[in-house]
Amino acid sequence: FRSEAVTSALNQTVRSLEIIVVDDGSTDPETHNVLLQVEQIPRVRVVRQNNSGLPSARNAGIALAQGEYICCLDADDILEPTYIELAIATMEVDRTIGFAYSWVQLFGDETTTWRTRDFDLREAMTDNHTSVAAVFRRDDWIAAGGYRPSMRDGYEDWEFWLRLAALGRRGRVLR
Repeated sequence: FRSEAVTSALNQTVRSLEIIVVDDGSTDPETHNVLLQVEQIPRVRVVRQNNSGLPSARNAGIALAQGEYICCLDADDILEPTYIELAIATMEVDRTIGFAYSWVQLFGDETTTWRTRDFDLREAMTDNHTSVAAVFRRDDWIAAGGYRPSMRDGYEDWEFWLRLAALGRRGRVLR
């Protein structure tokens, strides 16, 4: 766990964000040190739970959230400063859009750009083209039943996007 993800959330142009970090039972000393630093930041809430898997950690954080819009950010993700603002604006302009997400610029050992595309259910049945940090409405998370805790081996986000689409929600990419 690194603090860059939290810093990128703090640097969003939307200033009224809640930032909830869920520690899913980490035993890594370096992660514990970073969490101790992060929980000193006034706008950040750190929640600790026994290891229950990524879907349960996401659900725990979302259940505590007060806002209308949700963005799940993994510890190795970084958001551009206007990301949340643009995603919310996209969803406000067209209420049929249930989730908005961007292209993904990889960094570190790999520096390519994953050019995601607008959500198409037929394509999504065989290929996940929605980034994990998509912004969606909390009410839709409730209607979909949250992330499935049984999806501990991965693909929990892909399965969640499919269930949002089953509710009639459309996905839109921000380039």
